[in-house]
Amino acid sequence: MTSAVGKAGQQEQLDRVVRRFAEVAPAGWVRLVGNWEAYAEPAGELTLDYLTLAVVDAGDRWQYGQVGYDEPLYDLVAELNRLAAADAPGHAWTVLDLEVDQDHTFRAELGYDPPKRARGIHDEESMGRFETYLDRWVAEHGSRPPGRQGRDVTPEQQSTLDEIVTVYRDAAPDGWLRIVCRWECELAPDGLADSARTHVVIVVEGGELAQVQFPSPDGLTFVRGDWHEELTRATAGGALSVDLLIDRDDYVLTFTEEPSKMLHGDWADSDRRVHEYLDRHRDELAALAGQ
Repeated sequence: MTSAVGKAGQQEQLDRVVRRFAEVAPAGWVRLVGNWEAYAEPAGELTLDYLTLAVVDAGDRWQYGQVGYDEPLYDLVAELNRLAAADAPGHAWTVLDLEVDQDHTFRAELGYDPPKRARGIHDEESMGRFETYLDRWVAEHGSRPPGRQGRDVTPEQQSTLDEIVTVYRDAAPDGWLRIVCRWECELAPDGLADSARTHVVIVVEGGELAQVQFPSPDGLTFVRGDWHEELTRATAGGALSVDLLIDRDDYVLTFTEEPSKMLHGDWADSDRRVHEYLDRHRDELAALAGQ
């Protein structure tokens, strides 16, 4: 049995739970998913068995994982249960389901059946639906987040982008499946622009997926010109990363206003996004290749 949260005191406390959940969420989160089971220990102490999860926009894919333990959040949920017990002695909720979206709208449901995880019952209701949450999210929202342009692209800039994509496609080796590019640009204190870029191409060789590096295409510098620098100068912080995924008949462009890591010697993020791309997206790429 489930019901929505009622009574003013409980609603105010739930608002506090939502705010705190959002405060401890990872960067880039788009939805938070929480499930708390409440039960009393033999000594009467209230204990919560919890799952706190987040769907995150990672630029080129959705990520999903556990949000770490946060004592203030735990205490706020425990207090919500105590308020429910005070309002209805002997009939406090035993399960709280909570979904919070990035705009802080949320959905909450209360359950009154005996907690399951606390009794070692890991079925669809208590565990399965959370383990498959990302699959359902991807089915609804697509395998990749929409590009975060964050500004209007002029017709001239769009034309340049189309030329960049064409140059990459023309330079790709036989059997190519997807080109993965990342460019980072920052304005130095003197106003000059510094940039770094890396790219790989996913190919099908002998029926197997492979990832290879290839030299910058001839003409890329000429076509690209000051395109990235112009976009960077339009940002508030003078820093812009560009992720570009190019397929044979489509491409996905993501702009992110953030300081460059490559320019400061930190290649871990670019390695994750670019040089580990095949390992991280093998299933999607295999499907694209018809395997």
